Amino acid sequence: MPPPEARPGHVRFSCFVYFGCGCPKTSGLRDFALGAGLSPLTKPLAGMLFMLALSWNGDPKQIAIEISSDVMILALFAGVVAALAWAMGKAAALAEENSQFV
Repeated sequence: MPPPEARPGHVRFSCFVYFGCGCPKTSGLRDFALGAGLSPLTKPLAGMLFMLALSWNGDPKQIAIEISSDVMILALFAGVVAALAWAMGKAAALAEENSQFV
C-alpha cells in the first residue's frame, strides 16, 4: 500500500498510518505529541488572560496562573509520546541501516 500522501484525496487521521504502510516515518506521532504538548501550555495562559480581562476596569489589576493536575498529566503524556516518537524514529533508522548490511 503506498504512503498516504501518494494516495489522492487521502487525509492523514492516524498517528501510525505510515507504519501500516511499511514507511519508517514518525511525523504523525510527533505532530500528535506537539499538539498534545501545546494544550497544557495554552490552558494556564488563557486563564491568566481571562482573569486580566475581568479585572481590567478595577484599580488593582489581577493576574492568576492556575496549573492543575490535569495540565501536568497532559504535559507528561505529551512528553512520553514525543519520546516514543523519537525512539521509534531512531529504531527505524537503525533498522534501515542494518538492512543494508545483509
